[in-house]
Amino acid sequence: MPKVRVDLYELDLDTAALIEESSHGRQLGVAELREVVSRFMVGDDDTPLPEKEAAAAAGKLRLREVRGIFEQLRDALLEVQATAVPKAPSSP
Repeated sequence: MPKVRVDLYELDLDTAALIEESSHGRQLGVAELREVVSRFMVGDDDTPLPEKEAAAAAGKLRLREVRGIFEQLRDALLEVQATAVPKAPSSP
């Protein structure tokens, strides 16, 4: 049975931008939600599902599940940004 595995190190910048925009109040459309979530769909062996199978599996998720997934994604993205993106040098 397909499941969601949040691994932000596999995330592309376009998807990261959508997640970030949603955390700043931009409402994503249902198709965008499905597209983002489908990128994290894996099979029983934890390997990513093929694109069409992932989209079909993501489409079966309940909206409350999707909301929880996006909360995980936003939290993980904030953590990655805090640790992976170097801070600008302070000026004297």
